[in-house]
Amino acid sequence: MKRCPHCNFIFPDADELCDFDRTKLVAIAENEIDAKATETVEVRRQNRKALLMASVIGISLGLSLFLIYQLKRPASEPTPPQHKTTPPAIAVVTPAAELPTPAATPSVQTIANVARPAPSPIATAARAKVSNGPVSTSTESRAATAGKPMIIRLASGGKVEADEVWRTKEGVWYRRDGIVTLVKPNRVKAIVTQ
Repeated sequence: MKRCPHCNFIFPDADELCDFDRTKLVAIAENEIDAKATETVEVRRQNRKALLMASVIGISLGLSLFLIYQLKRPASEPTPPQHKTTPPAIAVVTPAAELPTPAATPSVQTIANVARPAPSPIATAARAKVSNGPVSTSTESRAATAGKPMIIRLASGGKVEADEVWRTKEGVWYRRDGIVTLVKPNRVKAIVTQ
């Protein structure tokens, strides 16, 4: 067997130069190979022991520095926030203090010198009689319209069926199935009986 004097790598007898550093190889005896192998194993053991010692010393040094830091930290330093689960905030909505209510007696506004829109092309619809009494949710006043439902034609082109209709200064109130609702006056086109 042959050995490279530079890198100590072992080659077969047929090789003349080291494959790594191109150095001329030196012939060695078998007992030298065994001695080099045991020497290499011993060096590796020593390296492992040194590495183990260095890691133990490093860990113990790190722990001792951490403990010293924790002991000497001032008490006034704020502690990191801890995560607490708190219930979500609930928004409380209170109704408005005053809602518009229908007047006890309806008021009539007359507007002079205002051009009236052309009559609706629907000739079968008659002008409805709007109630003059107070706004009510009772169904007894339906007799005034002879049981015929009233229709509020909206400026947008839609229509609303109602049991009874009242016109006040706030707008047009209508009752349908016992529920009274206000429609703004600028949204109402006409009120007719079906």
